[in-house]
Amino acid sequence: MKKILFLIAITSIDLMACGGKQQPAENLDAAADTTVIEEAVVEETVSPDYVMLNLKGKVKSYEIKGKTNHWDIIGLKVSFDENGTITKVEGDKAKLERNDKGQIIKYSFVDEWEPDFFDKGYLEYSYDENGQLVKISTTTPMDGWDVVFEKDANGDITKWIIKNVVDGTIPYKYVYQEYDEKGNWTKRTIDGQSSTRKITYWE
Repeated sequence: MKKILFLIAITSIDLMACGGKQQPAENLDAAADTTVIEEAVVEETVSPDYVMLNLKGKVKSYEIKGKTNHWDIIGLKVSFDENGTITKVEGDKAKLERNDKGQIIKYSFVDEWEPDFFDKGYLEYSYDENGQLVKISTTTPMDGWDVVFEKDANGDITKWIIKNVVDGTIPYKYVYQEYDEKGNWTKRTIDGQSSTRKITYWE
């Protein structure tokens, strides 16, 4: 009888310690793991200027030498700040106008043979819904023309197509031979004529 009363007393103490009933094993495991760590996923925003020029990585500057079409897209020698925003074109502070998305919509240039083109000669840019450059409209005191593009899977121009009222449509074929480790082209030809691009990075 004493042994039975002792067992009843021990059982009662165990039930009181567990709140009157046993906890399922999964609840005990959940109670033990009370700390939940959530990692924030931060997407890096790519500069609209890098998107416009199809540049990968944190480009600090580039310079194109050899065959080009007019001013290339915005210039042959271009510098960027650490946020990927163009600061200089052809070594001078760039005169740029931007839209509310930060995209360049107008660049006023100085032609080395015709300095009076400043504020008279300019390029205007049009983009698609993904921020990709689709057209450049060039205006000078003497002429005006549009350029549209065909591009490859890497986003590089494969065909540069000039359209104006005097000459009609003139296509130029681009072929790429070399890229750097970031995926930016460093050597190409335009209708068989070679050009190279030297790129420096902030990283």
